Amino acid sequence: MLATSTNTTPPVHHKRSKKPTVAFAHSHNHSRASSSSSLSRLSRALVDTVSSGSMQHALSLIDKMSHSNTFHWNLMIRGYTDNSFFLHALNMYLTMRFQGVPTDHFTYPFVLKACGGLLDFREGEKVHGSLFKMGLAEDLYVCNSLIGTYGKFGHIDSTVKLFEEMPLPDLVSWNSMVGAYLMVQQYFTSLKWFRRMLHARILPNKFSLINALKACSHCFYNLWGREVHCYALKMGFESDVMVQTSLLDMYSKCRSLSYAERIFDSISSRNIVAWNAMIGAYALNGQPIQAFDSLENILKDDKMAVDNVTLINLLSSCAQLGAILQGKTIHGLAIKKGFLPHPVLETALLDMYGEFGILKLAETASPPHRAFIVPSLTLSPAPEANLEIVFNHRHLSLSIQSYSSQLNSSAPALLRHAPHPSSLTRAWKIF
Repeated sequence: MLATSTNTTPPVHHKRSKKPTVAFAHSHNHSRASSSSSLSRLSRALVDTVSSGSMQHALSLIDKMSHSNTFHWNLMIRGYTDNSFFLHALNMYLTMRFQGVPTDHFTYPFVLKACGGLLDFREGEKVHGSLFKMGLAEDLYVCNSLIGTYGKFGHIDSTVKLFEEMPLPDLVSWNSMVGAYLMVQQYFTSLKWFRRMLHARILPNKFSLINALKACSHCFYNLWGREVHCYALKMGFESDVMVQTSLLDMYSKCRSLSYAERIFDSISSRNIVAWNAMIGAYALNGQPIQAFDSLENILKDDKMAVDNVTLINLLSSCAQLGAILQGKTIHGLAIKKGFLPHPVLETALLDMYGEFGILKLAETASPPHRAFIVPSLTLSPAPEANLEIVFNHRHLSLSIQSYSSQLNSSAPALLRHAPHPSSLTRAWKIF
């Protein structure tokens, strides 16, 4: 049978088999077209899902793909990185390499960002080494990411070396250098790089201005801040909310509250970031009642909700007012909204309770596993209070029961911080 089947003379029934063969070809082509269409649908769905931030769903979609390519893997790594799932992004990259999926110059910027987010210097160096092997070490897009990553690691010499070796650094390269010096808290040097960028006739964008304003706010350098403000006006960024918020923050930290208020009043669509900046400005410049007035305006807007930054800024206002009850209520609100644990918020609670001399509550503000230093207290401990937090579906009730009915000798030290009771009335009504 094998001999006859391999004969050069085809059997008689072979002609009859042509139609089934053509039919099979059509069926095979239809199957390939259907598979390609299915992959295209999954690709579009993957792009939409990653854009929405639903990474768990995105992972299930890529698992359904029979032939996922570099684009799909890059999309997943980018999605994890953009949503601060840095370890997942790094694991996705390592799995990509293990499965032999080719990488390209779009892969590495997000992998480097993940390494920076994890502060994993060793893995960052490994990725840098892979770039040399692939010939991508001089790619402009990749080099800009390397500068940002080494900046996060605090290796400022490496960032300068990378920048100096670039043949034609672009605006992103300059912004990365200004940002790198910000990260290592060399604010004056950061401003010098901003000026150097201007002298190189590189036109700044809004991110350049935001970085420069941040450096000015840390230097308390009002003169340079106004100069950057002029650049913002000349370049038409005076209506950009991000730039306006940065200007507000800069003027408030330079103790120019009136300028900060003017900037805030000029913001047409105020988001929670702008309100937080204004609350922080009032708290920083000794205007705690105005800070609580701003909170009242936030609560009137159904589209906005307070966040952890709002509460951090309000806690310093509570300390200025001597408003211990409001401070405890904010503590309860932070617990209710799930803002704790949070290092900065816990530190703000410690500072507030320390200001009031309530050491016991200062200790409860931070979980035992967190290594926080309780500030040295200049006040004697005041009468301790029992903070009872009762949760139900819609309501947080806060009941405070004093352990002692009479103030002991330490009370006058605490009361010295309290203003006239009428000034607290408006702040208390907000809660």
